[in-house]
Amino acid sequence: MRKKNVVWIGMAIALLLGASWVTAAGPWIDEIDDEDSLCFPVGMFSIGAPQGVEQTRAAVDFPHSRHMTYSCQTCHHTWQYHAIVDGCSTAGCHDLTEAPENAVQKGQFTAEGIRYYKYAYHKMCRDCHRDINAANRDVARKAQFAGGPVELRRSGPVGCVECHPE
Repeated sequence: MRKKNVVWIGMAIALLLGASWVTAAGPWIDEIDDEDSLCFPVGMFSIGAPQGVEQTRAAVDFPHSRHMTYSCQTCHHTWQYHAIVDGCSTAGCHDLTEAPENAVQKGQFTAEGIRYYKYAYHKMCRDCHRDINAANRDVARKAQFAGGPVELRRSGPVGCVECHPE
């Protein structure tokens, strides 16, 4: 019984000391400036056509939080670490609001074609999901013969209506 009381008293002292140390260490937070912090949206947000473009399909609900396992630069490929992340349709990036002629050659988007906002999203999002699905099929096929457990990567939609619900 006495041993138990000593343990409880020790834990209470440690808790009080720990709380005072955290409080004493708190002022360093005031010294953080904008270059030392990174803010990004979490949860779900909607991706639609740029302003001034008539949208023919529903906007895409994008689960940003589900993509946190990727490097930010996977999608934000021109981002400089201390700069504000610009939108994809920023001038000079994927800012074309109509598909240029010859946007696709030999099954690939041309440099001019990828400037069309719609092709940029499709190449980035849909093609990534297709690549994951293909890799999952390969893993499943190999595991079928090996007989071991299969761990497949989570993938997203690739079809028009799956991304753009009516």
